[in-house]
Amino acid sequence: RRVGVVNEGRAIFEGSLPALTAQVRTMRVGQGVDLGGLPGLGTRRLTILKDSEDDRGRVVTLRELDSGAFTDLEAATGVTLEPLGLEDTFIALVSRAPKLGRA
Repeated sequence: RRVGVVNEGRAIFEGSLPALTAQVRTMRVGQGVDLGGLPGLGTRRLTILKDSEDDRGRVVTLRELDSGAFTDLEAATGVTLEPLGLEDTFIALVSRAPKLGRA
């Protein structure tokens, strides 16, 4: 089975459900961590979908754009990346942070 995800009229994913959920992970980081220094960011291997806080601290949701980027990130930093369920994966892919100046 193949699925597609369209956001604002643009296809952002097409493939199998396992491939879709494999592309998005979350990680917990400290408040002072500079995300720009994470391996893979800025090289078009990873992109940040969401940077937020919950009752246990800071949570960063990432999308893997190049196979192996999550493995490299875990090896280089020692962080543990956690998978999301299908619904949370979809929401992470299509959600956007609110833009300033918009009601």
